[in-house]
This record gives sequence, structure tokens and C-alpha cells, in this order.
Amino acid sequence: MYLNFLKKENFLSNILLILFFIWLIDQISSASEIYILSKVYGFFLITLLLILTISVILTFFNIFFNKKKFITYFFIIFFSSFLVSFFFDLYKDTIEKKNIENFYEKKTLKRKENYKFDTRQRKEVIKELRKSHDKVFNTMSPFFLIRNELKNINFLPLNGISNAKTVLCNESGKFAIYTSDKFGFNNPNYIYQSLSNEKIILIGDSWIHGACVQEHETISANMRENKLDIINLAYSGNGPLLELATLIEYINLFKPKKIIWFYYENDLRELVLEKKSEILINYLDKEDFSQDLYKKQNSIDKFWEKLIEKYNYIDVLGGNIKISKRNFSRQIIRKLERSVRLKSFYDILKKFLNIQLSTLHKIEEIKEINLFEKIMKKAKKVSKQNNAELYFVYLSSLNTVQTSSPASYNEILKIVNKLDIPTLDFYNFLSSINNPEKLFPFEMPFSHFNKLGIKKLSDEVIKEFNLKLENY
Repeated sequence: MYLNFLKKENFLSNILLILFFIWLIDQISSASEIYILSKVYGFFLITLLLILTISVILTFFNIFFNKKKFITYFFIIFFSSFLVSFFFDLYKDTIEKKNIENFYEKKTLKRKENYKFDTRQRKEVIKELRKSHDKVFNTMSPFFLIRNELKNINFLPLNGISNAKTVLCNESGKFAIYTSDKFGFNNPNYIYQSLSNEKIILIGDSWIHGACVQEHETISANMRENKLDIINLAYSGNGPLLELATLIEYINLFKPKKIIWFYYENDLRELVLEKKSEILINYLDKEDFSQDLYKKQNSIDKFWEKLIEKYNYIDVLGGNIKISKRNFSRQIIRKLERSVRLKSFYDILKKFLNIQLSTLHKIEEIKEINLFEKIMKKAKKVSKQNNAELYFVYLSSLNTVQTSSPASYNEILKIVNKLDIPTLDFYNFLSSINNPEKLFPFEMPFSHFNKLGIKKLSDEVIKEFNLKLENY
């Protein structure tokens, strides 16, 4: 058999079949990622690839198939797929960038505005900032650790790198960039020099963290303009368990008078993954559980920096942390590699399936209602133990306001009302006003608030919860 393999007429064919076999194994690995998103599509792909793999093996051993014809047909299919993937991948970035430019050009012309939308990728912004700043990073969401189920970590950070120039996101034309405080949150360090006994902690996700407005336009900045002592502990990607953990970790340090918990309509979906974290569940189930994170900021900084180095980059809200310097030839090589592995095809399929999954999530999120109620009970208990009042704000996207209420909307409000937690229903507020789209950048249905939207939210929070100036 060995001699037969080396025969001149068989050698090249056998080498090609071995290469096809290796390629198919890689494709099965990629298809397994699709299976996680959709068992139907994943099963179909894996089955098809397994049939092809078995066909390659049978052809290699001269069983059933004519070797020369099989290789010819297989190569034609492979090469055609490769070319389509290569040219699609090669021009995708250019096309997407041009589409973005055209979209915002039309929007600005309609409003008779005269400014150019920053269409750079986040990694380009970070690269530019690093020319003049030592510490520049993307936002490092704690949810990244949960989502990727990273093992062997000694503790779970609930914040980012401290005292670092941090690039958040861009929806209005200009990137949201802030300098993190000494605890890795989006606050100026000067606030810690003159805090009163009437401190207010904000708990939430990206909407409160600062996405995607400028540092002086965030809700915490707006509330500080009203002479309120605000400590913003929100972070992008947070769900209810991460928010509870943040509250428990820092409430003893700051001893707030009030805690405002901001809930966004997709928070129950975050719970599906958050509840898999043993550390996060400990905050819920164990009394006095703490990681003492406020004492470990140096360790947190080193943890994130080491993780960035290990994984080359961390994708959070569509941005890259580590800057990878590639010249033109390396970019082409990367495109060729992606095309051989048909990555463009899988990217498109994943995007399609994620859209479908979002509909399924709306149905499935109702299953997390009981867990959410348990979390809010714990949050109220912790607040009361620390002599703080707990408040609740319900947030929603423009798309939801324009279509229908979230699947769990009524259930969430019933829970907080039953717990006697003062509530601001900002979804209802948006639904009741004329032109709510004006509160979102370029009236995009799935964006965060623009600076006007944040200002409205800030005003309503102060009004609803009676945060009068004379009290502070």
C-alpha cells in the first residue's frame, strides 16, 4: 500500500485527498459553532461535511468513487467557494465603511448638519490615542469572561483597568472616550475628594456606563450638574447578577444614601449565561460573600492586561483591545486564510442565526423571571442593611417603543412593585411623548440614547425620585 501511495500517478491525488480531509475536519469544527446557535442548521452542515469526509476516505482507498473525477469535482466546488469568499472578504470592510458614510451623510444633510462622521474602527482610534497616552484600552466588559466561560480565573473583575483612557463606542459620529477612575469605572477621580453623606450609586449596563456619548454627556455627568454626588458603577454588558455583585462589592466602601438600579429590556437574556458562573451565584446564595475587589485594583489591572496579551484582542461591543499591526501583505495572507476556511460564509450564517435567536430569546427570557425576582429581593435586602434606599428604572430601545412592549415587561414591573421599590417606567415615558426617535442618534432603532436622550432620562430620574437640590 505504501508503494502504491508513492506511485507517480497516485501521489499527487493522494496528497490532495489528504489536504481535502484536513480541510473538511476544520469545516466540521466551524460547523459545530453553528450547531450551538441552531441545531437544525448545524446538524445539516455537519451531516453534509461528514458525508464529504467519508467520501474522501473512500476515494483515497479507491472504494466506490473514481479518484480523478472526484478530485476534479471537489476542487471545482472548493475553488469556486474560495474565490467567492476571498473577494467578499476583501471588499467587505470597504463596502461597509462606504455604506456607513452614505447613511450618515444622508442623515446629516436631512438635518442640515455639517460634520463628518468618524468611520474609523475602534482599533484605529486606540492606535492613534496610544501615540500620546500610555494607557489606552477598549472597554473590558466583565460579561466577556462569562460569555466565553473562561476557566481557571481566581476572581471575577466587575470593572475595567483603572486610570486608563478608555474607548467605548460610536453611534453619533464621534467615539465615546473617557478616563476611568481609580476603581476602573467611568467617573472622574476628583469626585472622591468631596463626597458627602448623600451619595447616590448608579447600577446598570452600557446605557448607564456611558455608551455612546461623550464623558460630559453621561447620565452621571448630567446628575452631577444638579449638585448630586453620583458614583457610576455601571459597566457595558452587565446583567442582573453582575449588577448585584457590583452592588455588594462596593456598597460598604461608598455607603450610599440611594441606589438607582437601571434595568434594560435584554437583561433577562444575560441571566441565561450569568447564572452559570459559580462566583456570581455565590453573591446571590451566600451571606456576606465578597471578593474584596476594591482592595485588588492593581490585580484587576494586571489581570486584564495579561488577558489582552493572551487572547491578542477582546471583542466587546464590536471593538478590538489589542492593536495588531499588519502590513498589506499580511492583510492579504489573513484574507487568504479566511477564504480557505470559508470564514465569510460562517460569519454571514452566524449573523442570520443571531437575528433569529433574538426572537427566540424573547420567548425564553420569561423563564428567568423567578431568578430575577430573587436577585431584586437580595438587592433590596443589601440596600436596607446598609441604610440605603433602592430605586428602579426600566429602559427600552427605540425599536421596542415603535413596535411592542418587551415580552417580560409586565412581569418585571410586577416584581419591583411587589417588592415596594420606587420605579420609573422610562419605556412608558418614551411611548407617551411625541417623536421619541429624537432621543436616539440618527433615529436608529437599536442604538443607545444620544445626549438629548440621556438628558431627558436624567431629568426624569431626578423628578420621579424627588432628588431635589436642597437635599444635598
